[in-house]
Amino acid sequence: MTIALGTTFDGGAIVCADSTVCASDGATSYASKSFLGISATRRMYAIANACEDAYAARMLGEEISDAISKAKEFVGIKKAIAAVMGSWYNGYKHIQPPQIQFIISLIQEGWSSAHLYYCEPPSTVAIGSPVAIGKGARAVEPVLDILRSVPHEKVDPRTALLRISYLMQVAKRDEAAACGGDSFAIVISTGGGFTMVDLEELKRAEELARQLDQSFESAIRVITGGSAQAKYPYPESLEATKESFKNHDSPSLKFMEKKFWKKNKKPRPASGLGEKAE
Repeated sequence: MTIALGTTFDGGAIVCADSTVCASDGATSYASKSFLGISATRRMYAIANACEDAYAARMLGEEISDAISKAKEFVGIKKAIAAVMGSWYNGYKHIQPPQIQFIISLIQEGWSSAHLYYCEPPSTVAIGSPVAIGKGARAVEPVLDILRSVPHEKVDPRTALLRISYLMQVAKRDEAAACGGDSFAIVISTGGGFTMVDLEELKRAEELARQLDQSFESAIRVITGGSAQAKYPYPESLEATKESFKNHDSPSLKFMEKKFWKKNKKPRPASGLGEKAE
């Protein structure tokens, strides 16, 4: 069931998933498990899944996308998603359906904040942030709160992306049998900005996360150590890692400056990004 994460930030949301697909029989394959959609109803959404059947997840994800796009009222979106999942689930009749979970981030023109949904067939549709799904969720649950802002803190997309990268690294470290491969992240904003984060940017961020873990381990040794003669790299290692995070560049986020709502009277997908338009 691998790993997927979602969180909101000030003015938008991010969904991120690894590329490993673990089947119920233990077989492992690799595939992209997220996509971006823009509808004629002035909605923008990103969907990521954790599943044991990549093809079934893709089919159901497309049906959920259609339901989101065609729902006439926002209040009907949850019911529309639940109806699609219920129909899909009941279609298996006497065969156990493959296990699939979804994270959906959603923005509509005019909103001041994004909505984040946790969805699982046959009928679970819950709003909340942050969200972790898949087998890797149990590894990140103890530290998932780093995605929540503290009082007087405004979390920007760069900060949210770095924190998600840390959690992706934790899932790949602690649930290596189920989580791995490349990470795919999609960022959307209330102004209509969107981007699919470059894979190399995410790889560099996860490498920084591994360095941060090493610094944490050194800090534990310092705090619990009883030998005054022992030498540890902390706190120098923490300061060096902090500086590396500060200097980390995410050029992909610059695409967020292009506001889809303002530039296009009639929504249409941008070429090469794989969006879905209705």
